[in-house]
Amino acid sequence: LSLHDALPISHKSRDKWVRLVNAMSVGDSTVLKTSGDVVSFRMNCKKLGFNCKSRAVRDEQGKTTASTRVWKVSK
Repeated sequence: LSLHDALPISHKSRDKWVRLVNAMSVGDSTVLKTSGDVVSFRMNCKKLGFNCKSRAVRDEQGKTTASTRVWKVSK
């Protein structure tokens, strides 16, 4: 059992967002499935000194889906 495995779920989840934001270059985007994920991504971008833009993902008929595309942008 590693120290990372012993951390509470909330710490693992937070680390996931920090790793994602740090792995992305300014202008990169990703699709997130839930509004909670978008909030977490946005908060971590802000904490790490970046802004975030987001747009709803649309299906072939132009209707919005549950997914959201987010971009890491500079301040």
